[in-house]
Amino acid sequence: MNCNLTKSHFFQASVLQGIPAALVRTVNHLYIYAIHPYEIRLLSRMMGLPNIFQVKNSQMPKRILVADDSAVIRKQIRTILESETDIEICAEATDGLEAVRKAHECQPDLAVIDFQMPVMNGLEATRAIKKQLPTVPVLLFTVYKSPELERESKRAGADAVLSKTEGSSRLSQVVHFLLRGD
Repeated sequence: MNCNLTKSHFFQASVLQGIPAALVRTVNHLYIYAIHPYEIRLLSRMMGLPNIFQVKNSQMPKRILVADDSAVIRKQIRTILESETDIEICAEATDGLEAVRKAHECQPDLAVIDFQMPVMNGLEATRAIKKQLPTVPVLLFTVYKSPELERESKRAGADAVLSKTEGSSRLSQVVHFLLRGD
C-alpha cells in the first residue's frame, strides 16, 4: 500500500478477527484496506458501520447465497451461476434458518432461496433476510410457482419468483437482472 501519512492520519495495521487489514483515518474518512471486498464488509460490520463501505469495482464477482434442502439442486445452481465469470457462491444453506444465519455472515449481493425447506420455509427466510439486509435482492426459486405464491413472496420481500422448471438460462438472466437493480 502506497500511502503518505501525516500527523492528521491515524494508521493501524493489524489482524482484526483473523483478517489482515490496515485502517487509515483522515479528518473526514476512514479507509479500510483488506485483501478482499468480503473482508471489508465483515470489518465494517464489526465496527458498526454496515453500509459505509461500498465496493465499486465492477471486476469483483458478485456474491450469491444459495439455499435449498437438496444437495443436487444446490450443485446445479452453483454450476450454472459459477459458469459466469462475474459470480461466485459465497455460501450454501440446507434450510431457511441456516440461510438467514449465512446471509448475516457472508453479506451476499443476492440470495437464491428455495420455497419448500425444513426448519424455516423460503418465505420466512426471505422476511428475516430482508429485515437484516433490506437492499439484498432475494430470488425465490421453487417448483411450486403459482399466482398465490407470487403474491405471498412479494409480501415477504422477495424481488422475484422463478420456477425451477424454467431452465438454467432463465435463472442466469433473472440473477443478472436482480444484480443490476433493474
